[in-house]
Amino acid sequence: LTIDGATIGFADSRQFTFPTNVKVMPGATLLMRNNAHLTSVSGCPTSMWDGVKVLSDGTGTGAGSVIVESGGKVSNAFTGILASDGDPVNPSVDDGSGGGNITLTDAVFENNKWDVYRAPHTFDVGAMQTYTRCTFRTNAALNYSTLNPKAHVVAQDAGPMTLWGCSFENTAQSDPANALTWGMGFFAFHTTAVIERDPVSLTVPAFTGLYLAVRHHTWTAGRMIKLDEGVFNGCG
Repeated sequence: LTIDGATIGFADSRQFTFPTNVKVMPGATLLMRNNAHLTSVSGCPTSMWDGVKVLSDGTGTGAGSVIVESGGKVSNAFTGILASDGDPVNPSVDDGSGGGNITLTDAVFENNKWDVYRAPHTFDVGAMQTYTRCTFRTNAALNYSTLNPKAHVVAQDAGPMTLWGCSFENTAQSDPANALTWGMGFFAFHTTAVIERDPVSLTVPAFTGLYLAVRHHTWTAGRMIKLDEGVFNGCG
């Protein structure tokens, strides 16, 4: 499926009797390009949709793929892109299915509870996943007034990844006095990741207005995170 320049609005699953998401099955590909935009229905300002799910066949060789490039955008979702078939409201719960591949170039994620969540699985999916010059931002209160952003990008017991020249920001803090409500930039749990300057544009990673810019947990020496250059502004 290719979405080229179109804007598509989705209703809120919690207000209907059926889920509202895009599910990319094993072996399938979703391509978003040229400012394509997946978001909530414009006439429902207090609603949030589930987001995109990208799945694997459980072997690591038959994964689905999501490619977002040239200004493609995902907004107002619980989880913008979830690499599992789990619950987008609580993506940290392992559903056992394994996740697919996500490749992002000049992509935009805006006002989601989580932007990208690579959920846990028992194998490492394919080759290195790369996010290049992406914008992960919160610039308005979430459509659910009771929610705050959790994290822009999470990799939980997932395969290796590189983030080149990406920005992570919250410029609409719901409680400026409570950094815990600002959300995190990048959280890697038992996952190898590299965050560094984009080798083409030379854009440096930037972190603004976040509770934590980067967080990493692991119990294996071989799974490390490397942060090579970065601009930090107003983080907690």
